[in-house]
Amino acid sequence: MALFRSPQDDRFVIDFSMILDKGGMLIVKKAMQKAFAYITYQNRLLVFRHVDVPEAGTQVPAGTIKANEHPEQAVLREAVEETGLTDLTVGRFLGKQEREMSDFGRDEIHHRFFYHLHCNGVPPPTWYHEECDPSDGSERGPIIFEFFWVDLRYGVPSLMCDLSKSWNRMSLKERKCLSSTWNDSTINVEKVREKTH
Repeated sequence: MALFRSPQDDRFVIDFSMILDKGGMLIVKKAMQKAFAYITYQNRLLVFRHVDVPEAGTQVPAGTIKANEHPEQAVLREAVEETGLTDLTVGRFLGKQEREMSDFGRDEIHHRFFYHLHCNGVPPPTWYHEECDPSDGSERGPIIFEFFWVDLRYGVPSLMCDLSKSWNRMSLKERKCLSSTWNDSTINVEKVREKTH
């Protein structure tokens, strides 16, 4: 796989393996690397909703990996920027996924990296936070997120953009281990690889 990062926009990468020949025309899909944070506190998972865009659904913190940034660095940076929580630590790499985004109207391929993060302080049960540097590069002003915790003993809620699928593709043993204790010394999670068409 050969990658070329655009000098105009360091969020976009051309993956030459994503060049398609359609009727004599070469079509290039932009490839972006994304980092996703499954943040837990005790037996709860942190999720959020866009206050001004309710159709965006329930999500976990995530964002674009910058040029020369390791996914583990990116997930911590994005989690702090989006949540406002500063007492987070990266626990474990959970897996990766390649996701074609045409069903969301984007001619892009997302290479997603999933991590488990720990909230080490005592967070509020709910709060609002503004993201001032959105990953999509838009300059529409701050995006307001409503954060809240869900109890993992009752399962993971339906998440947007196939984020629940990654959870559901883990074995039952892995999910029980993650949802009951999220203790890194007992987690044995295989790397999640999936292609969604």
